[in-house]
Amino acid sequence: MGEFHRTDDDDGAGFTMVRRGGRVLGIAHTDVSSQVEDYRVDLIESGGMFRHPWLDDRLGVHALLYTLPDLGVTFDVMLTEKEEIGETTGGRAQAIGVASEYNWMFMMDRAGNDCAMYGYDVDNGDWKEVLERSGWMLNPGSSSCIKYMKDAGVKGANFGVGYKKAHSEQCYAEEQSYIQQCTRVAEFVKDFGARRFIHKNSGAPI
Repeated sequence: MGEFHRTDDDDGAGFTMVRRGGRVLGIAHTDVSSQVEDYRVDLIESGGMFRHPWLDDRLGVHALLYTLPDLGVTFDVMLTEKEEIGETTGGRAQAIGVASEYNWMFMMDRAGNDCAMYGYDVDNGDWKEVLERSGWMLNPGSSSCIKYMKDAGVKGANFGVGYKKAHSEQCYAEEQSYIQQCTRVAEFVKDFGARRFIHKNSGAPI
């Protein structure tokens, strides 16, 4: 399905690229939190709800690989490792080099329905403007892969995918909210995927 790129991690970790000919890069992490002792439970789908402790970042992975393409949007995908322990392979030089080839990058690794910025909104008013004009509520965010990828020299954003109570056995998402968020992201990629947004305050060459 994709091509694996080993990074400089001693444990053989890396990232996987799924190339579809897109000019935007979608990123999701494949590792999961260890905060819940036993994750050996089935995904429960009932009454328009998804329930599973691993919805972070399972919903994001599913959105990038399946739901958004079904909505008619084209972009490439990077699947990273080790995000939950604060050592995302997306932050390695190899991954940053790949990300620099794209117009901008995004994740769907966030609860709720807002958009986390991680400082990508500070130097380029156009990026912030198009996000706000598209109806996204912007928040600073705390941490995820793209926070450590600023040297790619392009803008990034982390869109909410709708789950709640992350990293607990009560984690859930409403199907309607999930589809709504995916539709919003798909429309944003369609509207602005051909436009390159430079992140000027990075160490990358412009």
